[in-house]
Order: sequence, then C-alpha cells, then structure tokens
Amino acid sequence: QGLILLGSLTFSSGIIGFLGDILQWRALRKWGVPAEYRPGVSSVFVSLISVAFSRTANLLPGLMFGSPDVLQVDDTRLNDGQNRSLVRIGSATYLIMAAIGWFPTIITNLIQRLLLPESILELFGALEAFLLVLFAVAIEGLFLELLAISDGIGSRMINSNRLVWAVGLVGCTFFFLHT
Repeated sequence: QGLILLGSLTFSSGIIGFLGDILQWRALRKWGVPAEYRPGVSSVFVSLISVAFSRTANLLPGLMFGSPDVLQVDDTRLNDGQNRSLVRIGSATYLIMAAIGWFPTIITNLIQRLLLPESILELFGALEAFLLVLFAVAIEGLFLELLAISDGIGSRMINSNRLVWAVGLVGCTFFFLHT
C-alpha cells in the first residue's frame, strides 16, 4: 500500500507541477522573459519522506510536503500584468486538476454500485482512488502555494491583490481541511 501511495502521490504531484510549470514557461517565452526550466530529483526525496510520514501517522490519502521550484525566472523583469497572468495560470492549473480528479469519481462511484464482475469493480475502484489522490494533491498543493512560504502563487497574489489572496486561502483551507 505504501508503494502504491508513493506512486500515486509522486505521479499526481508530477503531473500538476509539470503542467503548471510548462504553461507558465510558455507564457514567459511568449513575453520574451528569460526563464530556465530545471527539473530536479528533489521531488522524489520529498515524496519518500511524505509517504513515510503519512504511513507512520496513518494519514489517508497521504500528504505531500512542498513542491520543487523548477521554473526559475527573474521576477524583476515581470510587470504587474505578467505577474497576475502567472498567478492565474498557476491557480487555474491546480483548480482544473482538482476538478479532473473530483468529478469523474461521481461516475466511478456509480459504476461500482452495478452488478459487474469483481475484477472490473476493482479496476474502477483503483481509478477512483487515483483520481481522489489527484484531487487531494491539487488541493494540498494550492493550499501550500497560497501560504506564500516560497516565491510562488501566494507571494505574487499578496503583492497584487491581498483580498483575492485571503479569500482564496480561506476557500482552499476549507477544502483542504475537509479532504
């Protein structure tokens, strides 16, 4: 179970982080702002430590601490509109991935109530479990980003619009704590 959790958390975090960074990187290139995309192996170690803690503390579906900053950009070269665009891209990535993780579980849950062979029900159960981990990782990632501990979405939101940041943090905290 621990290996499956490790794989699900790592894959989900990778999808969300990679997609958000690639979309932001493309916007930066379009604006002519130099940015460097340096994926690192630190996320594997973060995943291992997170899974070990989650399994030891019996937390379900598990926690993923932090996110590796692989997109390096000089923020002084960005204007306010570009900063807001990067915040929208990052936030939208997390929210869309959370929706992609949550809404299909309505269908997988209904399918599991049907009288189907056990192997098919187990397949849909595994798919549902992965989708829920994807949802949890997206909500958790957005929550951690909005805390503004690193130079990510939260820090940029605080600088551009504190009210939107506060409302977003409260809403995300609600979903995060209920997840």
